[in-house]
Amino acid sequence: MVYSMQMEVIFPDTAHGICAYHLAQNLKRFCKQKDDVISLYYHAMYAYRIKDFDRLMSKLKETYRKVYDELHSVGIKKFSRAHSPRKRYFFMTTNIVESMNSCLLAIRKLPITTMAECIRDLLQWWFYDRRTNAREMSTYLATFAYEHIKDRTDTTQWCEIHPIHFNKFKVDDKWKETTVDIDERSCSCRERDLDDLSYSHAMTVARYASNLLTMYIYLLWLILHT
Repeated sequence: MVYSMQMEVIFPDTAHGICAYHLAQNLKRFCKQKDDVISLYYHAMYAYRIKDFDRLMSKLKETYRKVYDELHSVGIKKFSRAHSPRKRYFFMTTNIVESMNSCLLAIRKLPITTMAECIRDLLQWWFYDRRTNAREMSTYLATFAYEHIKDRTDTTQWCEIHPIHFNKFKVDDKWKETTVDIDERSCSCRERDLDDLSYSHAMTVARYASNLLTMYIYLLWLILHT
C-alpha cells in the first residue's frame, strides 16, 4: 500500500494498477483453502460491466467479508477491469520484467559486458525473426488478429439483431442483450469499449449493416435505371 501511494505521488498523471495474480496471493491470507472465493474475485476483476462487477462483489461480501474489505482498501480502480481508467494496452500486455527474467535466466552469472552482448544479440534476433515473419504473411492482419476475428465471426451466426435506429442496434447472443451504437463506436457490454478489439456483437452489426448497405445500393440502382 505504501508503494502504491508513493507511485501516485511521483506519477500523478499515470494510472497505477495492481497485478491480479499477486493480489490474489495476498487475498489467500484471509481465506486459506477457499478456492471458490478466489475464483469469485477473478470473475469480478475480469467483468466488463459495472453492474456485473457490483453483483459479483456483493456475492463476495456475503461469502467472505474480509476479502471484500481488503479489495476495497486496495482500491477498486487498481484491479477492476470495469472501473479501470486504462484500456486495451493494460489488459493485453504481460509483465515484461518477468518475461525478460525468464529469458535471461541462463546468462545471469556471466560478466556484465558479456551479458549485455547476449541481450543485444537476443533482441536483434527477435526483431529479425518478426520482420521476416511479417514479410512472409499472406493476410493483411497479423496471424493472432486474423484467428481472433475468424473465431468471433463464427459466433455471430448465433446472434439475433434488432434495429433500433439507422446506426443503433440491439443484439441478442443468447446469453445477454446488448446495444451497439455505430456512431459512438460503443456497446453496452463494454467489451469493445475496453479492449478495442472486434467481437461478436460489433461484427454482427457490421455484417448486418453491410447487407443493409448492399440492399440500398441495389434499390438505388433500380430507381436510376428503370
